[in-house]
Amino acid sequence: MKVAGKNRRYRLIQEYLDERRMNFRDVARELDVATTTVSETARGKHNNRLVLRYFRELGIDPNVLDLPVRVGG
Repeated sequence: MKVAGKNRRYRLIQEYLDERRMNFRDVARELDVATTTVSETARGKHNNRLVLRYFRELGIDPNVLDLPVRVGG
């Protein structure tokens, strides 16, 4: 069984945020979560749904985020 986030591309997430002049602290403030929550989610240590949803809304590719593929309904 594949563990979601295990192959998350941390550096690409960082680069994507850098291009938008953002950092993990900015994301944390926007979502009212701890900066470590954002960082550990970006590193694949955690799978905080709020953070992952926000990354997707920013346009980060699901393959970069190593999101699970939904099967069925």
